[in-house]
Amino acid sequence: MALLAIWWNPLTWNWNINLRDVIRMVINQEKPQIQLTAQPDSTANWKTYTNSNYGFEIKYPESLSLKQDSDSMFAFEDQNHLSYYILNIVNSAGIKKSAAEEINYPVNGVGTTGSVLNTYIEKADKTYAFKCINCNSEIFGSDGANRKNTFDQMLSTFKFINK
Repeated sequence: MALLAIWWNPLTWNWNINLRDVIRMVINQEKPQIQLTAQPDSTANWKTYTNSNYGFEIKYPESLSLKQDSDSMFAFEDQNHLSYYILNIVNSAGIKKSAAEEINYPVNGVGTTGSVLNTYIEKADKTYAFKCINCNSEIFGSDGANRKNTFDQMLSTFKFINK
């Protein structure tokens, strides 16, 4: 009876198996056959930036260009300067951390307010602060959602390497 309760609960049962197959599996004490399919790596054709000074690498889409604003600040931006992804490496002591913030910055010479999502990774005495500018889907709709998805994919490729 518990099996039927699970069978009819759409939140826990996602396989496309009919009731006759379920009964046969219970009677024969069979386990369902599950096939896992590998997902293609959506970052496989991305560029890779490696920094041996700080010992890390990160991938970023072909559509973005990398600007190194200083020894410890890296900006990945699109050609329209609407998508910004910033990595800033600072000493861990005294850094103010927030998950999100509002900033003012110029776009084509006009001041505008943007939304910033922040992610932090700490290693030794350094904090790697990742910022995604204009990634808020509530403000920027599907463009913001797409930027956030790119940001999440970039973060998933970040890794420390031997110096």
